[in-house]
Amino acid sequence: MSNDEIRVFNVADQRELLKIKIAENQTQSALCNCVEFTSDGKSLVTGWTDGKIRAFTPQSGKLLYAI
Repeated sequence: MSNDEIRVFNVADQRELLKIKIAENQTQSALCNCVEFTSDGKSLVTGWTDGKIRAFTPQSGKLLYAI
């Protein structure tokens, strides 16, 4: 993980499945502190050092919401 991005890997074959990059206008070098899939698997919820919580779709990485 680097500044402003998250990567999801398949641990069985070490293949990258998804790369989510936060738009530069949404953050100033924020780091992701935590990641959790919702129990229904419909979103990936993340917490960032800029104080925002962002949720993404696990298939495409599309931003669902930021609070």
